[in-house]
Amino acid sequence: MVSFFVVLLSVLLVSVCLFIIVLVLMQRPGENGGFGTSFDGSALESAFGGDAGSILAKITIGCVISFFAIATLLSLAYVCCTQKSTHADNLSAIAKACRQISP
Repeated sequence: MVSFFVVLLSVLLVSVCLFIIVLVLMQRPGENGGFGTSFDGSALESAFGGDAGSILAKITIGCVISFFAIATLLSLAYVCCTQKSTHADNLSAIAKACRQISP
């Protein structure tokens, strides 16, 4: 169950990363021919209104916050997953040692 959770969070983290990259590239319509120029600047204004940069900035901030939250959950799930296997290995090593000591 934990491994499914780790895989799901990993896929979600990669998806959020790609979405953040697209959002950041869309925010620079006039400079150096970024991804925003393909939307011609006016398309962004018609889609998001006059303050398209402000809306895109707020969406980017939300995505970055979710990126860090997902990364934290992923690291906690990974630590939980590795501690269980280490715990089981320690218990089996203790059981082997006890069998060797007792006649």
